[in-house]
Amino acid sequence: MNKKIGMFIALVGIISHCTIVFGKTPTFKGKLIIDNIIIDLETGNERIVKLSKPGGYVGNALLSPDGKKLVYEFNPRIDEDLNELRFVDLETLENTLIVVGDKTFTFDWSPDSKFIVFKEIAFPKGIWVYQPETALGWPIEIKVGDFNGIGLLKWEKNGEDMVFSAQYVGEEKNNAYFRIRLGEKKFSKLFDFPPGNYMELLSPNNSLVAMINPIDWDLYIFDPKSGTRLVENTKDDEMIPFWSPDSKWVGAIWNRNVGRQMPYVVWNLETGKKKKITSKNFLSQPQWWYPQTETPVDCEKIIKERLGPGVLLTNNYFPKDNQLPKSKK
Repeated sequence: MNKKIGMFIALVGIISHCTIVFGKTPTFKGKLIIDNIIIDLETGNERIVKLSKPGGYVGNALLSPDGKKLVYEFNPRIDEDLNELRFVDLETLENTLIVVGDKTFTFDWSPDSKFIVFKEIAFPKGIWVYQPETALGWPIEIKVGDFNGIGLLKWEKNGEDMVFSAQYVGEEKNNAYFRIRLGEKKFSKLFDFPPGNYMELLSPNNSLVAMINPIDWDLYIFDPKSGTRLVENTKDDEMIPFWSPDSKWVGAIWNRNVGRQMPYVVWNLETGKKKKITSKNFLSQPQWWYPQTETPVDCEKIIKERLGPGVLLTNNYFPKDNQLPKSKK
């Protein structure tokens, strides 16, 4: 066998649903979550999480930092504006409905995996912190008039702060990232980012923004210190950016065959090399997950001190205008 061909074969791993092509860049680690599929990027093992409700459509999903629970969106009737926010215990497969809404949700786990922050993308419905163990909820108050909608929510590692994207309604209607501290109504701006792009996603270290340019549909990186740069001119369309937890890799769906398999392509920002992950799932927001290496902060203590007692959230339609729902009898 030709030596070069033999080396190539040794660098290719095959998974039942996913094919990962390894190059000379640093080895993949962690897991990739695509809806209810959890892929171990080091071993190639794949788990399809069985959900209690058949049919419908499983949307974006996030694995908790401790790797024990999965929160996800579920649309039981694809032809209707009806979305359920649910979580499932990966050991017992117990599946719990949090709330039902008529718009898509944005959500994130607390660093200690004990809480979920969520909201519907469209105002006027508010931001809520939810505790799966008790079904208690706490509203986070932000003046609706300050923003034209709120984008993806991110719970910071210090347990006290939330970061979100929004268009600020001021003298200049800039797109920007903001930070708000639990229990405080004031927010601070991290930085502005260029308007006119799609699917902007802040890196985990809050220093870069991955985004899609609607002119050439390529993946770009915005650095508030140095400006915008093209990741690669692929001559194909990219969509749905995502980051590795250490912010060293950036990825997107490579939309070259609409309606067919579309690979997730990731680039290493230090080397510029890329890898492909081909999945039967496409057009879904992936989560790249690393196991925790440090003891997380005690978010239960932080929430108790900053937000006070919670209220029992019902499984009725999402509470509007941050009005507290009635407790179950």
